[in-house]
Amino acid sequence: MRISKRFFGFLAPVFGVLGVQALCITAAPTISTAQTISLGCGTMNGSKATEGFVGVPYSASFAVSGGTSPLHFDIIPGLPPVLLFDATAGVVSGTPSSPGTYSFTAMVTDASGATASASCAIQIAQAPHTSPSGGGNTTGGGGNTTGGGNGKKK
Repeated sequence: MRISKRFFGFLAPVFGVLGVQALCITAAPTISTAQTISLGCGTMNGSKATEGFVGVPYSASFAVSGGTSPLHFDIIPGLPPVLLFDATAGVVSGTPSSPGTYSFTAMVTDASGATASASCAIQIAQAPHTSPSGGGNTTGGGGNTTGGGNGKKK
């Protein structure tokens, strides 16, 4: 809307105003595009008795909700020996070589700069020992026997 000087000049004597100044205020709406992002450890939460075994392939990913792609992951201080970390996909994989509980902080940053972090742990145990199938020590029949001859031909 535009008001002319003539209109102000006409009203000035009525209100007892000698000089009139016009003030124009322009308001622009503030739109926030910030998104929230959250990070979870997925299956790497250290709550299970064992999450991986030495010598057995392991793979796990972080759980992320929200955020704007692309995402970038980071781990501090580090992972169990020989496990690899994909900072773009947020995947930990490999074949563990040492047992133990490995604690670390995982972080994710999205395209708009929003960040989240989580304290995670991976528990690696010695692989369970399995006996080979078929045979074994027995008493009275096949395999290594007691009391059934020595297997030599006479």
